[in-house]
Formats: sequence, C-alpha cells, structure tokens
Amino acid sequence: MNEREIYFMPLGGGQHVGASCYFLRLGNSNIILDSGIGTNKGLTFEPDFMPLLTSDLNFLLSLNQIGYIFISHAHTDHTGYLLKLMQSASNAGVYMTAATRLLTEYQLYDKKFNDFAAINREEQRLAAQYLLQRITEVNYMQSKKFNDFTVSFFQAGHIPGAMMTYFETSRKKILYTGDYSQHSTALTGGYILPQNLEVDTLILCGLHAKQPDYVRYSDDLYKNIDEILYYAAKGQKVICRLSQLSKGIEFIKILNSKNYIHAPIFIDNETMKIISVMERLSEPILILLDIIQAL
Repeated sequence: MNEREIYFMPLGGGQHVGASCYFLRLGNSNIILDSGIGTNKGLTFEPDFMPLLTSDLNFLLSLNQIGYIFISHAHTDHTGYLLKLMQSASNAGVYMTAATRLLTEYQLYDKKFNDFAAINREEQRLAAQYLLQRITEVNYMQSKKFNDFTVSFFQAGHIPGAMMTYFETSRKKILYTGDYSQHSTALTGGYILPQNLEVDTLILCGLHAKQPDYVRYSDDLYKNIDEILYYAAKGQKVICRLSQLSKGIEFIKILNSKNYIHAPIFIDNETMKIISVMERLSEPILILLDIIQAL
C-alpha cells in the first residue's frame, strides 16, 4: 500500500444515531474516529469491524494495528464501545479533551461500577480503570505531530468538551466532526474554526448533512418548559424524565433559569450525580434557592 494513500471506511453511525465509528488510514497510520454503541428496540448494537479486517485491501490483520483513537465528544453513541476497542487495540493512543474524558469516565466507569452490584465485579472495575488511564487529554487550538500527519483540535459546540479533529498530511487536509452546533446552547458555545481554514475533505455524521433549505421547526428541549411552569403555577406536580446526559442537564438549567414562579424543583440522586460532574467542568447548573435534591 502506498504510504501516501488515504482510505476511509465507516464502521457504524452514518445516517442514524448509534455506534458512530470510522476508520481513516493516512499513509501508514491507522486511525479510529469515535467508538460508540447504539440501541434499537431495546437491543444494543456495536460498530462492525469485520469489513475492515477482511477487506481485500488488507487494511488491518488485527485491531492491534490501530495506532490512534480520537473521540469527538462524550455521548455514548460516540464513546460506548471505547473500552472494548481499547482492549483489542492495545497499542493505540486515545485522545480527547479533558471535559470529554471527565464525562466519558462518568458514563463508562463511575455510573457502571459505583453501585452495589459492582461489589462482585472488582476485576472488571480495575480493568476499566487501567484502560481509562491510557487516555491523553488535548486542548482546543492545540496541534500534535505524528509520523504521517499533524492533527489539531477545535471547539465543536454541541456539549462541553466536544471537538472537531483536523488532519494535515503532505497531500490532504481533512476535518472530522461528530455532532456539532453552530449556535450557543445553555451549556456551551457554538463551533469555532480558524478563519480561512483549508479543508479538502469533510467527514461528518450524515444526520447533519442537511439540504440548504432544511429548517428545524421545533425543539422538544424548549417547547414544553412554558407548559410545565403553567401547571406548576396552578399548584400541580410535573414529572420530567431525563433520558440523555447533556440534553437533560441543559433542560434543567433552562427550566431553572425560567422558573419565575420559584417553584421547587426536586432532582433524584442519579441526576444530581450527573449535575455534579457537569459542574466540575465549570458549568454552573444550579441556583440553590430554587432546586432541592430529593431524598
């Protein structure tokens, strides 16, 4: 294989949410972009590495030939398979921002092992802890030089810590992004790229490949808050179920900021743990006068 050639292969994700994972070969360097899981009707699915390992182009004979793993952000559809991949790709360096690492460790380690059932899983816990110690933290606007490429990292928006990854080789300039946001959210700003950044190839999730006339008419995160406060003002109780890490915390922050009637907001212990993690990222979530933790 010509050391100057570039190859790309989707292993999951693409046009649907879940198992985002992509193979990129730059020269002699084998790279994985994200490593997620997905769910469909209660069943979990993972990236499919068989096409990569059995290709006639002989990309890889073993996952141990993977040299680099770059994680765009902490949602499980981009990180859920990471520990399994790191076990198989034992020689790979793993790169993500400090915020992504903190949120990833919460989801793949703290949430999984810091419970009663974990008492009999000490060997698994130690193995996961060892793997997570291999992560290298990177910063926005930082550049790192490797044998076949230079890589830089830029803010992607979407959730705290999300990054775009920019590869430069002697022939091409490639920008990869998982989920991203153009505008600020309650938890983070929009994406930031240097002016006049040269990009030959853009790799992004197909969910974001909208037509130019695409318009998002509604957002479930915001549209029910006024209705919630309406019923709360009438003295009724409203139960909100938060099923997704950052969107759930974003919802709580917006609800709290709009809580003009100062209705008490009760949060269960599991959600409170997530909020504590987010606040370690210097993301103020609570106004303690309004929010009370449930016992």
